[in-house]
Amino acid sequence: MKSLFSNTVLFMAFAVAIGGAYHYKTAGQDGAILSQASAEDSKTGGQAEEAAAPEESFESNPEDKAEKDASPKKVKAERPSLDPAAARDRLSEANKEFAADPVRAIFKLERVLWDFPDTQEASQAKAKLASIAATSKKTGALAWKRQDYLGARKAYSRAFFASWSKADRGAMVKRLEEVNKKYLYSRKPVEGIEIYKVVSGDSLGAIAKKNGVSWLTLKRINKLKSSMIRVGQRLRFFSGTFAIEISKERFELVLTHNGDVLKHFNVAIGKEDRTPVGRFTIEERIIKPTWYGPDGVYPFGHEKNILGTRWLGFNRTEECSGFGIHGTKYPNSIGTAASMGCIRMRNGNVEELFDYIPKGCVVNIR
Repeated sequence: MKSLFSNTVLFMAFAVAIGGAYHYKTAGQDGAILSQASAEDSKTGGQAEEAAAPEESFESNPEDKAEKDASPKKVKAERPSLDPAAARDRLSEANKEFAADPVRAIFKLERVLWDFPDTQEASQAKAKLASIAATSKKTGALAWKRQDYLGARKAYSRAFFASWSKADRGAMVKRLEEVNKKYLYSRKPVEGIEIYKVVSGDSLGAIAKKNGVSWLTLKRINKLKSSMIRVGQRLRFFSGTFAIEISKERFELVLTHNGDVLKHFNVAIGKEDRTPVGRFTIEERIIKPTWYGPDGVYPFGHEKNILGTRWLGFNRTEECSGFGIHGTKYPNSIGTAASMGCIRMRNGNVEELFDYIPKGCVVNIR
């Protein structure tokens, strides 16, 4: 044991001496290693996007650790007590929050259903969710008929979040796809959408920087096949705030714009409840990430690189480090608990998400 301790100390000293080639973070009482981040990443600061629009290739810090690491990354959270008083308190909290934040209140009602099934409180929560969904659908239909696409989006978004069954949520996703197209390309001025007219000397990167948006977003939503633009061209872009909502129970990632549903994706989460719950921010945006595995460093395109085409790394905290959202070479794992804690997406989906969200984007995992 003494020899093992001495060897560990020598190894850590050696790592510091060579400039921090690997950085280790621990979490919780189990002291499990959660991530390895290369010194090269700390030099670049995780910057993957620049003002101009060239091809880019950057390195990434990896998904937490390899499959063969047997030690758990995060202690499995205990489910709440089934004490009726706890269920009543949770339901009461949800009802009180509706005035301040209806969507968060909906999430709390949903939590009552997940955590306290087969209780009277769960039945009440489900009935209230059904009522919200039904009312919101009617409101959305009326707004759609008036060609009030922003109003329709807000109403259908609330209906989506309040829908309990997978089939109902799927139907609302399809409806929201139609509404968002009308909203984005509306000929009338609409809140949350800005239009920029290209002038002589403009470039896509310069326009993006001037308006505080990503050139990748401009390129995607304006359906540009290249970075070439012409004088007089009208470019649309979103104004306001993006956020990400992830439901572990539903294996679901929702991109919101100003609180309304913009995109919906199915994802994989961590096995053994290793995906943390809480509020995070996107601190790293990396194209074509390199994977720093336990048995080697694998650049993008290597058969052993499991990270897919994009890496969106979360901020590091005392409890959680090395978590993020990334693509995968295992698309069949989507919809399951399969990763070491990160959120996996299909490569095409993570590329779309990457193009929309800026550094600092809030990620809520529940």
